[in-house]
Amino acid sequence: MKGMVYKDLLLVRKNLLLYLLMGLFFAMTLGGPAVSGMMGACFIALPVSMFSMDKTSCWESYALSLPGGRRGMVGARYAAAIAIIVMGGIYTVILSALFSFGMEESLVSALFILFILCIMLPMLYRYGVNHVGAIVAAAIGLFVFVFYFMVSSEVTEFLIKNALVVLALAAPAALYLSYRVSCAVVEEMEY
Repeated sequence: MKGMVYKDLLLVRKNLLLYLLMGLFFAMTLGGPAVSGMMGACFIALPVSMFSMDKTSCWESYALSLPGGRRGMVGARYAAAIAIIVMGGIYTVILSALFSFGMEESLVSALFILFILCIMLPMLYRYGVNHVGAIVAAAIGLFVFVFYFMVSSEVTEFLIKNALVVLALAAPAALYLSYRVSCAVVEEMEY
């Protein structure tokens, strides 16, 4: 499974570097909410590109022959996606500390991305990359809309502090449920 996670991280390393540089540019020019929103959209797109590259190279057929099987393939994809989101969250928190904008916004952003990922990954397994484009666009649009609404309201600080606690407590349950749904979808699929 470690090899599959490493493979996924190697697949997106160039995109990841580009997104990190874009985040630095936006932090220097636009400030907090723009960086959190932009980094969120970028880090949602990385797991989609992993699926796309695997589909192009017919990776699933090979991965099924490995000892981990279908559950190992799903688990590795979840581990790689979570690692990418954690790296993005840490990077956004570092940017917020360097450029003096809200760390809470960055943490809520990372947790919200995790929830979008929990919704998106089972759909990617079920419908594939070609058919999930509209769903991913809607998920990114929802993320940007909700985050913009939270940041622009007068009770921003109160909402962000409570959202951080609620999202942090619900994240493990959402990830587990999403993983189980993805495993059930992959068990039914023929490669």
